[in-house]
Amino acid sequence: MLTNYLKIALRNLFQSKVHSFVSIFGLALGLAATTVILIVNYSELTWDRNWKDVDRIYELEQIYMSRTTPTKVDTIASKTQLDKISEYFSDIEHIGHINFTKGDVKVNIGSTAKFNENINAITTNILDIFSLKAIQGSTTDFYTDKQSVIISEAIAKKLFAHEDPIGKTLEITWPAFANTAKLPDDNFNYKIIAVIANSPTRSSLKQSMDILVNERYPATPYDPNMLVMSDSNSTYVKLKEGAKPENINSKFSEFLDTNKIGLGQNETKKASEVFTFKITNLRKVHLYGFNSSNNIQRIFILYCLAAVIATLAAVNYINLTTARFARRQKEISLRKTLGATKAQIIAQFLIESLLSVACALLITFIILEPMLPLLSSLLALNIELSYFSDLSLLGIIFGSALCLGLCSGFYPGFILSRIKPAVILKANKSHESSGSIKFRNLLVIFQFSISAAMLVSVGVIATQLYSALNANSGYDTKNIVYLIDDKLTLDKGTLNSLKQKITDIPGVLATSKTMPMLPGSLSEFKPVYTSTQKSTDAVPITLAFINDVDEIKLLNISLIAGKSFVPPSDDGNKPNVIINEQAVKFFGYASAIDAIGMTLNINISGTENTPATIIGVTSRLQLGDLNKPSSPLILMRSPEGWSFEAGTLGIRLAEDVDRAAAISQAKDICKKFIGAIPRGEIWLQSMVEDQYKSQILIAKFAYTFAALAVFISCLGLYGLASFAAEKRTKEIGLRKVHGASIKDIVGLLLWQFTKPIALANLIAWPIALYVINHWLENFSLRIDLWFWGPVYCLLAGALAIAIAWLTVGGQAYLVACAKPVVALREE
Repeated sequence: MLTNYLKIALRNLFQSKVHSFVSIFGLALGLAATTVILIVNYSELTWDRNWKDVDRIYELEQIYMSRTTPTKVDTIASKTQLDKISEYFSDIEHIGHINFTKGDVKVNIGSTAKFNENINAITTNILDIFSLKAIQGSTTDFYTDKQSVIISEAIAKKLFAHEDPIGKTLEITWPAFANTAKLPDDNFNYKIIAVIANSPTRSSLKQSMDILVNERYPATPYDPNMLVMSDSNSTYVKLKEGAKPENINSKFSEFLDTNKIGLGQNETKKASEVFTFKITNLRKVHLYGFNSSNNIQRIFILYCLAAVIATLAAVNYINLTTARFARRQKEISLRKTLGATKAQIIAQFLIESLLSVACALLITFIILEPMLPLLSSLLALNIELSYFSDLSLLGIIFGSALCLGLCSGFYPGFILSRIKPAVILKANKSHESSGSIKFRNLLVIFQFSISAAMLVSVGVIATQLYSALNANSGYDTKNIVYLIDDKLTLDKGTLNSLKQKITDIPGVLATSKTMPMLPGSLSEFKPVYTSTQKSTDAVPITLAFINDVDEIKLLNISLIAGKSFVPPSDDGNKPNVIINEQAVKFFGYASAIDAIGMTLNINISGTENTPATIIGVTSRLQLGDLNKPSSPLILMRSPEGWSFEAGTLGIRLAEDVDRAAAISQAKDICKKFIGAIPRGEIWLQSMVEDQYKSQILIAKFAYTFAALAVFISCLGLYGLASFAAEKRTKEIGLRKVHGASIKDIVGLLLWQFTKPIALANLIAWPIALYVINHWLENFSLRIDLWFWGPVYCLLAGALAIAIAWLTVGGQAYLVACAKPVVALREE
């Protein structure tokens, strides 16, 4: 029986080549798009799954609440604090800390050949938390022998090829962890005692565990009773069997207040008002962690896009199959006369649809194999590329294809299995009910409703993202590059000489010491009141510190009144401030000029108010999170002794300069001053884009899928137009005999398809505006949907009708040009 079904299915595929090509190609496009999203989402959903006992491993997230934007900071750098947490929470089996950094590694002491590798300085228990077992050597003496080192398989192969690395010595230079009794560029020698398996490729850890050393060697100068904030730290805990994380999270406030975690001597707030702690399962950090960037929302939206495209592909197949209703009626009637049941007829159509889907899936795999690495690179995602070796992912892909095939074949089989053989065979002609024709028109309307809705959506998405990425923040974001290296923590004299040398490079407009992050990321709310107010009138205002006076020039912040900062030595280290235009109105000054010379009392330390003089006013300026409404802002130069060192130089380039050449010259100058080329390079504009990373990725998929939706709809429309023209051949012949022109015939056929497309647009517009309005909630600075929405609705409608006319017009013209005698000869 199955063999007969396959024979009939193959015969129908080859007999109707155009129909088969359009149907299978439409299914292939739908499957390819759906499979890409399944692979992308599967890769996102399976982060950190390969760690042993991952359900009991948690990251300790520490959120600093006192800043303008709650910020995840990496702390818990001292053994004292780790022990306190372990003692307080009985459900914690292990707690450990990793400091992620990079260092120069040499295989032989004194060797000139060096490799810059990931160095992970770990405390006690990290080996137990992540169940890091040796595949060569032994980890037993790691914690007792401070000069032992553990390396991964990849590093062992890279450094030693096929030699046995156990017992060999590594010389490591890592200035960030130099012993205070040594110079910052001292080297440390380690003996390899074990080789462990490579870390999972998709992991929430800041870097792979390539080289593990004891964090206590070299000794760190951290105060054991204080938290140390550093973006390179992470703390992990492993809970006991059966422990509930919610019980631990509910007790963190009490723990923080009891132990005064991380508070300075003059801090008057409770610890829980400054910090908040939370443990998040390692498998959920990527999706639900504090810095997850709405990953879970993105995954949901992508699944919705996949469902839409798959549905369009199925509808396209159903529409084309039911359009061939007339050709299949006699075949089905004869089969039913010879004893075929409804179930067998339905099974026949299911086999045909599954065969079409199988062909489409084969095309999909052929398309995706070379495309996935390219997509992984373009989308900056760690996509699962080896899907053939992952049975779970492969099962999801085949399961989705099976569902698509069953959904596509069931309705045509159900409709055709209901025909009455006596009616068809007695009349010796095909008959299609008005209900079937109306249903097919509804499918066309559905297809173009989806297409129109997506066209409207992508228009709004593109406009919103352009507006967000090009918003006037008050400073230059597009031409600033950060060069990063720990050795750039220079004394003032050397630093000023370095800055001047780089500024002298043609095309370099400004150079400044800065932080490798979005300007204002570390700003805080501080109580402020004017000289005419009382201390009880103080209101929290955003305060951002400037550590290098050249940073104003670097960011190209323009002043509308007053002057900029000067080095502390030039004005006696006075606590001067610059405010933005928004602050002028907030404090009630008549104008920017009137604000100059006025005094603001700022509670910086938490106990004393510091009188600060306003020396300048900027135009509209917004620092920190650009996805927030602008607010009053105070810029203060860090007083002597307050500045924190960061190994980063910011360089602002001219618009027309050769960026690569200018940066290369800057790196060469840095090498002369610090003895090495800076290891890191990042553009400020990329940091701005990172704020919208998830939304940009959604937009890329939306643009592509909107084009696919329109194309699939047009494929179906082309097939329907072909069948409609064939069905109306005699009618068109009669019309031409009675004097109808080619223009009249083409207009008749175009109007037949224009009506459902116009109706589809009217249905799609409110749906698209409703959905996209929810997406816009991700932005605090939104475009005016009531202006742009109608604009894109009208454009989408006009574009949909134009595309439909182009799709149908050629076929209509060919039919209209045919000689009437050919159509009427049969009669």
